Amino acid sequence: MFDVWESVHQLSQPCLTRAATEPAISSEGVVKDSNLRSIDTFLWEDVERAVLEGGVRPFQHESLYTADKWLTTSALQKSIRRGHSELAERYARSSVRIDPDHAFRRLAIIALEDVGLGDLKLVSETLAILGNKLRRRSLGEERLAVHLAVRMSSAMKSRLACDLLSLIEYDNEASKKAERVSCLDTVALSNFVRRENFGSTTQLVSLWMLHGTDRLRSRQLNSIEGQGQRGLMRLMTNLSAPLIFHYIVRMGLSRCRDSLALPYVLLAQFADQNPLLRTVRSDIPRPELIGSYPSFAYDMHTRIGRRAIKKFEVNCTEQLRALGVRDVGNLIFALEGGCLDRRLSSVGIEPIRSSACALEVFGHENSINEDILFELNLLPKLDAIRRQAAVSV
Repeated sequence: MFDVWESVHQLSQPCLTRAATEPAISSEGVVKDSNLRSIDTFLWEDVERAVLEGGVRPFQHESLYTADKWLTTSALQKSIRRGHSELAERYARSSVRIDPDHAFRRLAIIALEDVGLGDLKLVSETLAILGNKLRRRSLGEERLAVHLAVRMSSAMKSRLACDLLSLIEYDNEASKKAERVSCLDTVALSNFVRRENFGSTTQLVSLWMLHGTDRLRSRQLNSIEGQGQRGLMRLMTNLSAPLIFHYIVRMGLSRCRDSLALPYVLLAQFADQNPLLRTVRSDIPRPELIGSYPSFAYDMHTRIGRRAIKKFEVNCTEQLRALGVRDVGNLIFALEGGCLDRRLSSVGIEPIRSSACALEVFGHENSINEDILFELNLLPKLDAIRRQAAVSV
């Protein structure tokens, strides 16, 4: 069994795993900024000690593979997911040389999206590093990026936060469900978040609307003004959320400006109620390279990847239609992009994971057997098209 709190205990700050005490709460009902800055301080101290003791070389002298930052960060993220530490180091160094600010923001997104409950300390440290450019430069940005990328590669992983968002973002009925709570005030929305079953659409929609969809855009929800970060932080105080989650939600929203931080309000309760979780290991082979990059890096977020996936879609139209596939890009992600070398699992996690995958690929919540997707043997066809697309550039 995996202990969700083990990594946080390594900081020797017992307060982080408990609810914020009264002296730490401001008159607005949120954790004081001074307390969050204190967390920043000892997270940085822990990182600096680990980097200096770890012996990571500040620089490597090999040339860049390409100046394409999207292809490089795509390779970085998927190498981390699959536990390929050597590849993660390679693309972390290249990514920092191309665009350091983009690289560290992407590392923070990876931490929120793919590491999550697997290492809360690492998620927090990545957010701390993102927030201080001067300190990054002083310690060495390339060395810091490698430190984070290698640690993420070897970390236990959880995509639960991302899966929770998918239950809204890929559900065509989410906007209708949002209409039912759109007229509710802050107290009523907070009550829905508090009382609804974990991962229900009503709970997730209420949480997003409490924050406001005008500040964090949703592909399914209309723009509605909400309470912003303060609304969520007050809710977390009322829910007696562990202090480390106050830090992750606040810094995830302010430094990443990404909706991935929203589900951590719910994960705070989940972690408190489910401190021990099962682990699942996957046998992931070494990737096939196309040029200097693994084939899975050519995804729908890269220029060459989009071109290849479009041609793949044309060539396999009948087969995809017979399967009921709604989004080919999401199908490719289900086949290769979301592969994790080691992930957390539980009775509460697996139905959400399955529903999220079904919504992304097929547009409905019916659970699916992932083995069926892999038995289709579509990836060799796609990789052949990717090679053609890469050569033609």
